[in-house]
Amino acid sequence: MQLRSRILFIVNPHSGWHNGGEFANVLSKIPQYRNVEFDVAMTQRRRHAFELAQKGVESGKYGVIVAVGGDGTVNDVASALVGTDVALGVIPMGRGNGFARHLGYSMRLRNALRQLLSGVVDKVDIMEVNGRYSFNVSGIGFDALVAHVASKTKVKGVFSYIWAAITQFFKYRSHSYKLTIDGREMSIKAFLLSFANTEQYGSNFIIAPRASVQDGQMELCIIDKVNNVLLIGLDYTRHLFMENNEKTQAFRMFHCREVKIEGRINTVHIDGEPMFMKSPLNIRVIPRVLNVVVPTPDPTKI
Repeated sequence: MQLRSRILFIVNPHSGWHNGGEFANVLSKIPQYRNVEFDVAMTQRRRHAFELAQKGVESGKYGVIVAVGGDGTVNDVASALVGTDVALGVIPMGRGNGFARHLGYSMRLRNALRQLLSGVVDKVDIMEVNGRYSFNVSGIGFDALVAHVASKTKVKGVFSYIWAAITQFFKYRSHSYKLTIDGREMSIKAFLLSFANTEQYGSNFIIAPRASVQDGQMELCIIDKVNNVLLIGLDYTRHLFMENNEKTQAFRMFHCREVKIEGRINTVHIDGEPMFMKSPLNIRVIPRVLNVVVPTPDPTKI
């Protein structure tokens, strides 16, 4: 099923390796786009992608609006499309590209552009965190700290997260939280808490292997206080082979619709983008409220 409507590409030229400025040139050389009606808009500031997407929806000209960038760009564009008839497309050019990977988009620019044209529109779930939409993975604790540190470094690409994680791991201390998970209360001490709509942060780093964007639920992933890296690795590997939400020494997961988190909360990340929020955090799933272009398989993997 080929897309027949006009397409708006919203490009973040500073995503990932900062090569988004070459996008229009690449697009012009793909034969499949010669008879496609499209426009290209470049972002110029923070949240500009949201503004451009919002104007695109209001214009009534586009059936598909495409986020060209990383998960932050996807979040901005998708946030403007929630509840509308306009479908989200994704061309991954960011550091992690977790949402694009979950849907099945190729990490090769030309292949992803071809996939977009032959994709099928379907509806997916989203999460809401204190009024902000999340489409991939968000969280508090250590991964939120990593997002904040990575955003300030000059290191490019996924290496910014690796560098931030290495430099902060032995400095960070677990904190106590009170959780209300679908009405059930519990107290924990956690190194990090992630709420996942998809299975990965990005770059194929899996946090919730059974997550789905069409099951009406999220995966709440909890890494408890740990003494060393090896313990995380062993317990997490063990978790991957379990079929239910059993406890392990360091890693726990809950399949749920709503979560309330109370405790020491300041830094959070929403789809990898650092921001600040205060306790309590209220996270809920909103089922099948976003239209997305689900791509055909990447031809290089067939």
